[in-house]
Amino acid sequence: MEINQQIIVALLIIIFVFIIIQFAIISKYKTVKNKEIGLEINEKIPNFDFGDIKGRSGHIDQLLSRNIRLLIMLDGNCEECSKVINLLKAMDTNYLEEIKLVLVKAEYNYEKMAGSVLEGSAIYVEPTVIFDRLRVNSFPYYLKVNDEGKVISKGHALPHNVIDLVTSTTTTTHNSIESSVG
Repeated sequence: MEINQQIIVALLIIIFVFIIIQFAIISKYKTVKNKEIGLEINEKIPNFDFGDIKGRSGHIDQLLSRNIRLLIMLDGNCEECSKVINLLKAMDTNYLEEIKLVLVKAEYNYEKMAGSVLEGSAIYVEPTVIFDRLRVNSFPYYLKVNDEGKVISKGHALPHNVIDLVTSTTTTTHNSIESSVG
């Protein structure tokens, strides 16, 4: 075989291997991308302890029994979360009655909520609650629940869908529900 033919064969082999590697990478990416985040639909929210900004504590089952129907997991260091927080701050507080914002217990999260209209809607939990118990590893994320505390929908709570998400969650009667913990 001539040297030019050997080079062509070698290049074809390299291109073929490169294409196979690309397919493997794309396949792996699709598998990771489609991995489910959050609790499964119809799965009950596990009970967990939380605190509020004033140091009071409670259990999530207490909140769910008070008509809390939407949990939005946020992080004060997340850019998309900050956009969601700003949108929620601009909303009528009646829309926040059935919503709890779930944040990791961290100083920067307390500072982000302190003094805002969202202060009473925020609860603070240990990181293991969000990452292990609720199986959420991406922010901002929501879990919408029914009156039995079971997940009926879930997904990313991004600025383009959060207003629809919040307004569709809140009942039209706006019953007077105590939004603070305790």
